[in-house]
Amino acid sequence: MTAEEELTQLRQENSLLREQVVLQKELLARQQEHIALLEEQNRLQQEQITQLAEQAKALQERLGKDSHNSHLPPSSDRFARQPKSLRKKSAKRTGGQEGHPGSTLLLVPTPDEVVRHEVSRCQHCQADLHDISPHGMQRRQVVELPAVRLLVREHQAEQKQCPACQRESIAAFPQEVRVPVQYGASIAAIAVHLVEQQLLPLARACEVMEDLLGVAMSEGTICELVARCAQNLVEVESLVKAALQEAEVIHQDETGLYVAGKRNWMHVTCSATLTHYQVYASRGQEALQAIGILPQMVKVQQKVSGCFRAFAGAQTFARIRGYLSTLPKQGLLLLSALQATLQGHPPLPSFQTT
Repeated sequence: MTAEEELTQLRQENSLLREQVVLQKELLARQQEHIALLEEQNRLQQEQITQLAEQAKALQERLGKDSHNSHLPPSSDRFARQPKSLRKKSAKRTGGQEGHPGSTLLLVPTPDEVVRHEVSRCQHCQADLHDISPHGMQRRQVVELPAVRLLVREHQAEQKQCPACQRESIAAFPQEVRVPVQYGASIAAIAVHLVEQQLLPLARACEVMEDLLGVAMSEGTICELVARCAQNLVEVESLVKAALQEAEVIHQDETGLYVAGKRNWMHVTCSATLTHYQVYASRGQEALQAIGILPQMVKVQQKVSGCFRAFAGAQTFARIRGYLSTLPKQGLLLLSALQATLQGHPPLPSFQTT
């Protein structure tokens, strides 16, 4: 091989080597890009793992909360084995025990209506007994509701012209008779009782009024009656709060409810004879200071929850509900008290505390 041929061959090998070097550099660059991509994916996966770990921790903490270690009610306890009763089996039979007073229907001495069933023939020989006077009488009574009939009481105010001055005088209508046609206090008390005590929705309360009493009352009318009842109880509520402030032992608690779509809290303060409810936007010390009865928490077992469209409606419910919760504690009748309240004269409970 000549020197020129050897030089050409070396140049060709050198060129081939250069091409291989370029290819190696390109391969190395692609490998570095792939490594960078893998590192970025690894970083994103690590962030996702961290986020999932935090979510799992939060969920575990939520699952670990129950009525024993948080404000959650016992009804929300999940995945917890209910404690077994520690009561031992008694030798007493089931049902009412000996000496228990019990309650049952008793014959009344003066029934409203008497239906007499006569004996016309002998049950044994078929002899005619029409002219025979009975020597005894067995009694059975059926307690029944009278037929529902609305009573319309018309109030007429006299108008007289004075012969001395020729001016006209008109008798005054009773204070509770305000418009030409209205529902009486008895009907109004039942409507308020259905909504505030039995917690029926307005539509269902209207259905009950019409189905049972024949009163076609609108939802707006019930709202007006509830608002009037609450307004007449403002002074009673203040007296209840003042009495609870003087009580030696009271119970306080709160439960969540929604007003106009926003989270609020229904606070209850009660004693053995009095109960007070109030709605506030928050819970804890701020709410207790605003309510002004006692700035500390004591556990109570009474809970109220629900949803109200406006804050005024929630406060109205709280005021009436507190009054209705107080009445049974003192042996007062709810419907009679509501009737008097709607007439502007709410019966005052005893404010003595024990």
